[in-house]
Amino acid sequence: YNPGAMQSDLTCFMMDDAGSGELTTYDGSSYIELYIAHKHTLCNIDSESHELSVAGHSGSCGDEIEYKEWTDNDAYEDYGSGTLASGGYVNATNWLPRSGNWYLSKDVQLSEEWRASGSEKKLNLCFNGHTITGTDNNTTNSLLIVSAGAKVNLTDCAEEAGGLRGNSSLTDQRGLRVSWGYANMYNGTITGFTGNYGGGVSIEPRTDGSFGLYANAAIQYNKSINTKDLHYGNYWPNSENVNYGGGGGVANFGEFTMNSLRDDAIAYNSAARFGGGLFNWPYGEQYRWAKLLNGGIRDNTAGEQGGGVLTADTAGNGLGLGGNISITGNTLTDKTSNNLCLPNDTKNGGWMKIVVDGTLNDNAQIKVVEIEGRKGEDYFNGVTYETLPTELLNCFITDNGSRFVWNEAHDTIMLVQAVPADKMPIIADETTLTYDGTERTIITIPEGAENYYTLSGMLTASDVGEYGITISLKNNFL
Repeated sequence: YNPGAMQSDLTCFMMDDAGSGELTTYDGSSYIELYIAHKHTLCNIDSESHELSVAGHSGSCGDEIEYKEWTDNDAYEDYGSGTLASGGYVNATNWLPRSGNWYLSKDVQLSEEWRASGSEKKLNLCFNGHTITGTDNNTTNSLLIVSAGAKVNLTDCAEEAGGLRGNSSLTDQRGLRVSWGYANMYNGTITGFTGNYGGGVSIEPRTDGSFGLYANAAIQYNKSINTKDLHYGNYWPNSENVNYGGGGGVANFGEFTMNSLRDDAIAYNSAARFGGGLFNWPYGEQYRWAKLLNGGIRDNTAGEQGGGVLTADTAGNGLGLGGNISITGNTLTDKTSNNLCLPNDTKNGGWMKIVVDGTLNDNAQIKVVEIEGRKGEDYFNGVTYETLPTELLNCFITDNGSRFVWNEAHDTIMLVQAVPADKMPIIADETTLTYDGTERTIITIPEGAENYYTLSGMLTASDVGEYGITISLKNNFL
């Protein structure tokens, strides 16, 4: 019955599991509550178990962040009123924090626009296994908006991660729009959204802004429904032509980094026409790009181009590939293999190209859409044999099965087709022979493959020794 004495007496009590909880009074009132700290790093994975950069860090995972539970009272204070503009009382299930370190203890349904705006807004939010979605009457075209210099980090520590969830009754609402703001996602998923462009996420800078997909976060099962034609040129952010974009999973008009531990980081998304997984369109006066450094883009579809990725920017800096990035298993809606599409700029001229990051390793797998009449060297920007040796160039293959190879002088990348299976030479089972006076054949050219010719080596062997021969089927076959 004496709050002051109770507060001093509580220091005599502690939990058996030291550090897991603390007995406190709530705002100096006369009842006791058990406070259990909610602490973890943003990536929420052990520093020893991953490449640090993949978790969104250049160094260690950093200090643990202590997150506070998001409560009704906190929602009221953040919103600045007890009543929502859309109607109803403000509480922890219909509003989200815009600054601070918080974790959710309940699912949240937003009935109106949520926007973190201004450089003073710095939010670290742990889903804690819970989801955020829009109500049927939420008419905003983005569930969450980060703008005007605000910084937002999204993560999850639960075994079954939560995240942003689309409302199937809303036919034009993406999950997240980053507009001249900074957002990163380390755990959790963005799934089930349908938008004109960037069904899962759109990155739309004015002078700056970025989005990073790290660690175990994923963008899956989202749609872009835009059916307009592509508009090439330096149009964004100076006109409304951004509405001509695509991107079922992500539409990038700014700076996007994917450095993921997941092979399905961007997966199962679809676009009506362009960029099922990623629509990368970094035109503009400012330097913009997408860096795909680790993780996978797979099982996405597009109606016309770029089942996995469609990218622009003839300057050649718009798309960087590194680490063990994988872009495979993506298709057009007719099931035709279509992974990374590098189209021709029909307005300004020139091919879209790939920049190879210095971190690319030979575990990467990238399938590229082969375009008729385009040379192998036209797919890459600024590479040399030293920066892209054969073992790394082998990571690239076209959807048609053609391969990229260096010429003998190692100064030009050629695009050559693999020999069809029915035209492959037949090699004898025994290639180590003892001469017994009988002529024997080691390599047999199959019937109908008369166009083989010898590149080097000897056609016959008549003495002790090792012999080799290199043969080719026409100039465009390997």
